[in-house]
Amino acid sequence: MPKFITNGKLEFTFENNRDLPLNRKTYLFLIEMFNRIIEHLNAGRRANGEVEMKLFAEPSIPTDIELNRKGEDITQYMDNDILEHWKYYIKGNVTNYMEKRYPKKTVEELQLEISKLQKEIDAMS
Repeated sequence: MPKFITNGKLEFTFENNRDLPLNRKTYLFLIEMFNRIIEHLNAGRRANGEVEMKLFAEPSIPTDIELNRKGEDITQYMDNDILEHWKYYIKGNVTNYMEKRYPKKTVEELQLEISKLQKEIDAMS
């Protein structure tokens, strides 16, 4: 989202076509977000003379074309801990999450929606 819409806040949507993919965009967002959090925590640690946490390394991911040429998958360039947690917590629960987010409607509910939409269309004519 453009900064003028979000007031410069870090906003992002993970959902893409009723899925939660870990792709280049999502991964780079996560690294940026985690590093901001770690930097914030480290400021407190510095102030208290405590050991700081390491930031995630800036990813160096080849372009999709380069990955294709090499026959590689983008996940080969992602942090293993992030991959493991994503697979377990996100991918392992995405179906259940989407079913709750987009509950199936009954025929009666769909007919009612169609009826309302038809009335709106008729009113516009």
